[in-house]
Amino acid sequence: MGFPDDSGRGRLRRMELLAASLPEHPRALQLPRPLGHLGPLSMIAFVSPDGELLAELLDTEREAEA
Repeated sequence: MGFPDDSGRGRLRRMELLAASLPEHPRALQLPRPLGHLGPLSMIAFVSPDGELLAELLDTEREAEA
């Protein structure tokens, strides 16, 4: 995820706080965990969450429960 208008560090910190609070809410949408900020690219790197991806459930019988 790139942020051409700023360094992305503030957004990284907010995403880290969000990721830290998600385990307390297991029914909440689980987002990718921020891994770090790549300064030269002004980009945040993420680690994919465990479990099934929403994109893999679309157009299947389990789409409604997703």
